[in-house]
Amino acid sequence: MATILKQTAYIPSASEYDKAWGKYRAFMSAKLSQKAKENGAHEGDTYKAGYFFTRSACAGSSCRVFCGNVSGTRGWGGSIISYAGLRVAFNLIYNRKCTLVKGCEMQKRTQLVYENGDHSPVYDKNGDSQKVTSTAPIITLENGTKCIWLNKDECEKGEDKTIQLWTLDLVEKAEPFAENGDHNDWAKAEKLHNQCERWVENNLSDEEKAMLVPVEMSSEDGYDKATPILEQEKHLTNTALTDLKNAFSLYKKGLIDSQGFMKIVDKLQPIEYETLKETQKDE
Repeated sequence: MATILKQTAYIPSASEYDKAWGKYRAFMSAKLSQKAKENGAHEGDTYKAGYFFTRSACAGSSCRVFCGNVSGTRGWGGSIISYAGLRVAFNLIYNRKCTLVKGCEMQKRTQLVYENGDHSPVYDKNGDSQKVTSTAPIITLENGTKCIWLNKDECEKGEDKTIQLWTLDLVEKAEPFAENGDHNDWAKAEKLHNQCERWVENNLSDEEKAMLVPVEMSSEDGYDKATPILEQEKHLTNTALTDLKNAFSLYKKGLIDSQGFMKIVDKLQPIEYETLKETQKDE
């Protein structure tokens, strides 16, 4: 029987890495945040970037998982590794009128990477280092964290209903995938699950949290695909989002206390996604 996971925040899979590699080559090498450096995440001397776990197990191994390398290639590492950084993935409901979407900027980056001999994303030891330049859509969260918007084109064409985001940098040192190196099963990597969820809880604004869309993953494909759960999820209307933002601003300024803030939040009425979609069409 398949194991099904429902998560709001997670880490990339191998196939998601490969897809992003094809579009945003220079952004696959993830820089380390100051916090990640201070906590002991490794930074490569040559490429000035770090390692990060994916949630995908290496076939034929009981303790190896695929990783994003410092060189911008996909390699593998032991699940017990304690020096990897954390690249958080999450989804927000797409609304072309929202502040995050309006504030999206196209960013160009030139990065030293390892170019494989077969020009694939998987490290093959038969290439060499060279500089590449890519342009990616970057969304900046309210707290200043920058994220890559992986599916901007699909959202704007109406093909995708959620904004798929990865943090641009490695935001923290990651918990080991498996503390004892005794498995490479994403379902068992509970400390990593909790770290991702905790990061979202601590770094997204209330308005951004209201836009979060959970995903569903299955052991049948090794948790490779993350499918947004839209049918049964509720999201706030644009008016409610504005009210929430204004209330939070008043709270930060000390004009209302926490009780007053929560009274406003309790009055906000969420609506089904399908209704939100119709609302967006009318704007």
